[in-house]
Amino acid sequence: MAIEDRSMKNQTQVNRRLVIINSISNYGQYAVSILIGIFLQSYMIRSLGKNEYALWPLINTCMGLVALIPISIGSGTARFLAHALGSADWEKAEQITTSSFCALLATAAVYGVSVICLSIYFERLFNIPPGVEGVGPWAMLLMGLSGMVAIPFSTFNGGLRAAQKFVILNILQIVLLTVRMGIIVIAFTLSAPSLIQVGGIYLILELANGVVTFLIARKVVPWNRVRWKSFNWKILWEVNNFSLLVLIIHVAHLLYWRTDNIIINKLLDPTMLTGYSVVVNFVVNCYQLSSLGTAVLKPTAVILHAENNVPRLRRLLYRTNRIIVPVTASILFFLIIYGQELLDVYVGPSYREYAVLFPILAGVCIFSITQGAAASIVPHAFGRLLLVSSVLLIGAVANVILSIFFVVVFKWGLIGVAAGTAVVKVIETTVFWPWYIANLLNIPLLDYLYESYLVPVGNCLPAVLVLLGLRWIGFGKGLIELVSVTAIVGFIESIYLLVWGIDQHDRKAIMLHGRRFWSSFYHRLMVGRLANS
Repeated sequence: MAIEDRSMKNQTQVNRRLVIINSISNYGQYAVSILIGIFLQSYMIRSLGKNEYALWPLINTCMGLVALIPISIGSGTARFLAHALGSADWEKAEQITTSSFCALLATAAVYGVSVICLSIYFERLFNIPPGVEGVGPWAMLLMGLSGMVAIPFSTFNGGLRAAQKFVILNILQIVLLTVRMGIIVIAFTLSAPSLIQVGGIYLILELANGVVTFLIARKVVPWNRVRWKSFNWKILWEVNNFSLLVLIIHVAHLLYWRTDNIIINKLLDPTMLTGYSVVVNFVVNCYQLSSLGTAVLKPTAVILHAENNVPRLRRLLYRTNRIIVPVTASILFFLIIYGQELLDVYVGPSYREYAVLFPILAGVCIFSITQGAAASIVPHAFGRLLLVSSVLLIGAVANVILSIFFVVVFKWGLIGVAAGTAVVKVIETTVFWPWYIANLLNIPLLDYLYESYLVPVGNCLPAVLVLLGLRWIGFGKGLIELVSVTAIVGFIESIYLLVWGIDQHDRKAIMLHGRRFWSSFYHRLMVGRLANS
């Protein structure tokens, strides 16, 4: 038992090395998922055609709707487990695991019934492009069942996150994505491509992934186990109360992004959803750069709050923003400036007209990422989500109303759909979040605005100048030149951040790790040469 206690105690550590390792693994997994996602989206559009692929965003929207409750319970579980770890309360951690697992089993059953109903009425709910009748219901059913089998296992995923085992989770995700891509390509090559095949592949692999996650959790986080005698109604009530607020936040995010798919399908040409989804995927994937960086900090922030170490939490937020905002915003500026060229290479010249959406959607995401770290980790750490969830839900409803208004009254088409999202997001990130976070962390508002807006966004200036300069001289046509643009901008921005942009403590840490890596590499190289001679 003493050995087990020491092992579990190591999972409550808050240190720079663990955060750096988790961040690197998150970004590594992100890079792989982006590359696979970019390839698969282009491959599926070209293989399935514009009409059948237009069903895919609708299926994902339905999946998001019925997954709200289990996702929220899973998020609440991870938060309470992290807090229990911060308090070294192993018995409570086991009670949280058991109670949440029971709740997730029940929601999995509700989820399954909802999926079946949506599958039956799929073609009555949406406008189906010609030639693909009968595909949507079966693809929806298989995709929905894949989500259902994964629900109970999210308890063990939450335990690994609470214990800051992001490296393990990221390796599992990379393996899942790689195998899924390979099987989809093989299936499309051996038989006629169909979304039904994709749904079946998702179902089989999600089941396998859930079982593997459960087996790993039993070994790595032994306190993350289900024992029926540990079920506790009081703890389940606490987790569900918090999860209800998380649910409202997820509803808000769904209304912000996924309802656009329904608006386009019902009020505009349904096939336009293919081009719109390509642009949205690029923007959202880039935006996730910031959420990946902050995801590894959630358990750390909860533990710091459990220790009542708010000053360290403030420093964590400032230093995170100085790195994450310039990195993410630089890519978003690339989408704004080179959107047309990117679509030409990715899906062909026929989608070039959709590039007009990049300045709207990518522009609003630049505002959002300045508050992304704060919005993600601070309310979560404090457990203060009531006001946040209410404001986000009101904003999301306003977004839907504005999008419909711009499309129906002003006849703005796709631009109107995107504009509804942009207007609300800009107000939310420039007014609500600065006021709320400054109050929670007891920071003067002007100081917070300086640290969260002026300094991080100012660090993007070298990347913007280089992008504008390269575009002005006409450089960036074709795949090779676009890759060269990203390499040049990335190199110059990295040098600037390392020398001037990031916090001096992070700069010293990076330089120290760099020198250690170089010394180790040089030593091994010399030893190898001596051995060969």
